Amino acid sequence: QLLAVAGMALARDFALFTLCSAVLGFSNITPYLIPAYVSKRVPAAQLGYATATIATGVTAGILFARAGGGFVGEFLGWRAVYMLGAASMLVISLCLPFVMKDRSRIERGPKLTYVTLMRSMSWIVRAHPGVLVSGVIQAFNFGQFLATWLGISLHLTSREMGFGVDMVGYLSALALLNLAVTPRLGAVAACIKQAATALKDALLLGKGRVERKAGRLLHHQRQIRRLD
Repeated sequence: QLLAVAGMALARDFALFTLCSAVLGFSNITPYLIPAYVSKRVPAAQLGYATATIATGVTAGILFARAGGGFVGEFLGWRAVYMLGAASMLVISLCLPFVMKDRSRIERGPKLTYVTLMRSMSWIVRAHPGVLVSGVIQAFNFGQFLATWLGISLHLTSREMGFGVDMVGYLSALALLNLAVTPRLGAVAACIKQAATALKDALLLGKGRVERKAGRLLHHQRQIRRLD
C-alpha cells in the first residue's frame, strides 16, 4: 500500500497513476485484518464494543482523510495529498511493531492454505446463513457510501457549482458530527426499545389479570345458575 500511494504521488502519466491505484485497491486489506486481529486479543464479552470502536475509527479515518485531503489538495495540489498519505503510512508502519502485542501469547491454530481459507467461506455461509445477508447489506452500504461521496465531490467541483475540492473537505468535516450523534441515537433507540418492551409486558400482564378476573366472574355466575 505504501509503495502504491508513493507511486501515485510521483506518477508522471495517467497510465502509471491508474496502475498504482489498482494495486492500492487490491492490497488495501488492512481494515479487514484489524477486526480479526482484535478478536483474538479481547475477551468475548468486550468483542462487540471493540468491533464498534474499530468501525468508528475506520469511519472517522475516512472522513478525516476527505476533510484534510480536500483542504490540502485545494491549496497545495493533489500530489501533496498522496505524499502526506505515504508519509503517514510510513510512520504508522514503523510504529506498529512496537504497539502490537506479542503473537507468541496467542494460541495458534493449524496452518491453512489460501484455497482452504476460501473454501471455508462457503462452509460458514451454509452453517450461518445470516453471514451472507450481513455481507450483502454491508456491500450495498459501502457501495452507497462511495457512490454518494463521489457524486457529491463531482457535483460540487463542477462548472455549474464552481466550488473547489476544499468544499468537499468541509462537508466531510461536517459529516464527522455523525460520529458523535450516532452513539447517542443508538442509546435513545435502546431506551425506546426497552420502554416498548416494558409497555408490552405491562399490557400482557394487565390482559392476563383481566382474563383471570373475567374467568372467575364467569365461574361464579355458573355456580349461581347451578344453585338456582
